[in-house]
Amino acid sequence: MNKELLDKVKHKKEAYREWKQGQVTCQEHRKIVQAASQQVRKAKALIELNLARDIEGNKKCFLRCVGDKQKTKENMGPP
Repeated sequence: MNKELLDKVKHKKEAYREWKQGQVTCQEHRKIVQAASQQVRKAKALIELNLARDIEGNKKCFLRCVGDKQKTKENMGPP
């Protein structure tokens, strides 16, 4: 995560706090949240794309990323 993205996430948290106190409207808060989420999604996609491109030189990181995505959680419902 770069500094710009960290600042967006921090601004998102501050906007939520201000919204709860009534200093920011719901529409303004929603706009800030959507902008931050969009930027996080783009950064994540870029990281995954770079991992896929560099698979020949960095197999271990790529396989760890793939393994993390394949893990599933079992439901903890009643027996």
